[in-house]
Amino acid sequence: MININGMSFSGSNISISNNKIYVDGKRVDEQFEDQKTFNIVVDGDLSKLEVDNAESIEIKGDAGTVKTTNGNVNVTGSVAGDVKTTNGNVRALNIEGKVSTVNGNINEAWKK
Repeated sequence: MININGMSFSGSNISISNNKIYVDGKRVDEQFEDQKTFNIVVDGDLSKLEVDNAESIEIKGDAGTVKTTNGNVNVTGSVAGDVKTTNGNVRALNIEGKVSTVNGNINEAWKK
């Protein structure tokens, strides 16, 4: 289950760009037209997450790849691919791919 600013969705791929939200390729952002940042919580595994601006991202499971320009990334499981953020901290139990942040900290082997 995917929760974005209090609204629930089902899917395995999330993309938020220019305030347009897509879950599994379907646009679902009509209720978020005025939002500039997002709080995202995923209960379960996620294949891919790409977000421009997020207040926070929490994945309670495993992830394929995670990319955000602004926002902290917390994954309680493993990330099979890459994690990239420009402004934000990265925390995950294990990251098998590359991990990078320009302004933030990287902490593997973290579990909430």
